Amino acid sequence: ARGAKGFQKTAFEILAEMEAKTAAAEEKAALAEYKAAMELDKANAATASAGKLAPAT
Repeated sequence: ARGAKGFQKTAFEILAEMEAKTAAAEEKAALAEYKAAMELDKANAATASAGKLAPAT
C-alpha cells in the first residue's frame, strides 16, 4: 500500500497552490481594472475632443 504522502499533499503544497490561485485571481482583477481605466480614458478623451469641436452654446 502507498504511504499517506502518496494521497495527501503536504501543507506546504496546499499553501503554494492556494497562493498561486490567489495571485492569478488578483492578476485578472488588476487587468480588468486596467482595461476599465483605459476605456474610461478613451471616453473622456472623446468627450473632450467633442467639446472642442462643438463648443457649448
